[in-house]
Amino acid sequence: MTQEGFVVDWLFKNAVERGDKIAHECYADLDSQPILLTWYEFNKRSNQLARWLVDRGVKLEDRVSLSLPRCPEFYIAMAAIFKAGGCYTSIDPELPEERKKYIAKDSESKVIFTTSENITIFTEAAVDSHDTDLWKQVDAQDSSDINLAKLDSLSYLLYTSGTTGNPKGCLIEHRALYWAMVTFGDYPIPISDPESDKRLAMASLAFDVHISEITQSWHEKLRLVTVPRAQLLGDLREYIVKLHITHLGMVPSMIEALLETPEGLPLKYLISGGEKITQNLLEKWANRPNLILANFYGPTELTIGISARKVLAQDTKENVGKVFPSCDALVVDKEMNIVPLGTPGELVVEGPLVARGYLNLDHLTAKSFVKFPNADSWAYKTGDLVRMTPDNSIEIMGRIDSQVKYRGVRLETEGVSNILRLAANEDEELLATTLITQHPSLNQEVLVSFVAPSNSNISVIERRTTSPTIQYNRGTLITSLKNAVDRELPVYMRPAYIIPTNFIPLTLNGKSDNKVLAQVFKLTPMQSLLKSQSN
Repeated sequence: MTQEGFVVDWLFKNAVERGDKIAHECYADLDSQPILLTWYEFNKRSNQLARWLVDRGVKLEDRVSLSLPRCPEFYIAMAAIFKAGGCYTSIDPELPEERKKYIAKDSESKVIFTTSENITIFTEAAVDSHDTDLWKQVDAQDSSDINLAKLDSLSYLLYTSGTTGNPKGCLIEHRALYWAMVTFGDYPIPISDPESDKRLAMASLAFDVHISEITQSWHEKLRLVTVPRAQLLGDLREYIVKLHITHLGMVPSMIEALLETPEGLPLKYLISGGEKITQNLLEKWANRPNLILANFYGPTELTIGISARKVLAQDTKENVGKVFPSCDALVVDKEMNIVPLGTPGELVVEGPLVARGYLNLDHLTAKSFVKFPNADSWAYKTGDLVRMTPDNSIEIMGRIDSQVKYRGVRLETEGVSNILRLAANEDEELLATTLITQHPSLNQEVLVSFVAPSNSNISVIERRTTSPTIQYNRGTLITSLKNAVDRELPVYMRPAYIIPTNFIPLTLNGKSDNKVLAQVFKLTPMQSLLKSQSN
């Protein structure tokens, strides 16, 4: 068994063994020359900044925030926070100003590294990360290795998206981050050549995957390439080739939208997560001789991910692999009794990857984090509806909380959507989502499903910022889908309307935006809705 440690241990090691090799390749834009940061320089500067933080009064578990775009100073500061024993807190520069202020205040950040134009947003704790006087002070510090953290002290605080109300701050300890990255490096198969491979930093700083991109690169000794996201999304394929990117992670919808075909790409390792893999993606990317498609699963509360699978074309889209050896997975009913193998239930995960809980939200922590009798560690109730296969792989079936009460009966909306997806023709894969909403011309709520082609060629940005349009030429498809729900579902679970649209809108965290769809339903005249249901 691997001896426990800290993610910064890999920086100390890489500085000695690969000191003159490149750790970070940062582009301000793709028309300029990159700033290159060697492992030696990266480790040295982060050691010095860690001591500057200690001199500033940062103590064990004090929150230190970064509200910076990715740049050399960002990476140096993150490593320095870990080394000083502080708790890294991300304040995504793209967040609205009020959300930035909320995170800074709720986290009680001792120091906030930001840009000169954003200094006034924050309190006196804000520091201009590009200030020359700051770096003169940092350069005067001792550059020897330093690590004041403890295995059970906080490594980072990450706020969930908070689609309703304020976001929740999730507390992750160093032990959890270390074990997650060690396991990520081994699953589903370790493939990396530090001499030639590069990983592209793609994840939003609002999501925990960005922490994995960075610290996993430390573990794998990989060069991490950073380019402004807006430029990348303009022509991702061109830049993957130009920059010779071999390792890349994205949600499936972005993979499909941005990378039409694998041919000609230098990619060796494509990581998918955050959504179900689609059949179209499987057919294009799985079973390729020089590329591994890996599917990862795990919520923020379980330190980024707790299962992984090397995906093959014959796999089911719902299978996310086996839980990592460091964790135990249980499938339970509403009374927390373990259900028989193959029976659907809620996934509960126990082990070192479980978060400490939510900051300043004891009531929510008590609701989601539990301890089984005679257990050594805490467990997290994921809220995911799953079943365990005979080989102990997990199949994701939906969300426990997608169960709603409709006309006096509890039903699983994800179950309705799944029937629609399965009923699609072989030559057209569908996305589907189901919700309860009301139309101004109706006197009661109705169950409504929306369907759209998975390969709609609508960009992720458009799916997040625009509303879909109803397609009135899909009568044959709707008839087929209605026949399927009539065959497969009891009367109370059958949607009153199945609305074909050109795409399914997305929230910022990549989920179906049912609020937008409810508005589409409400604002469309009833005559037009009825027209969409037939030839």
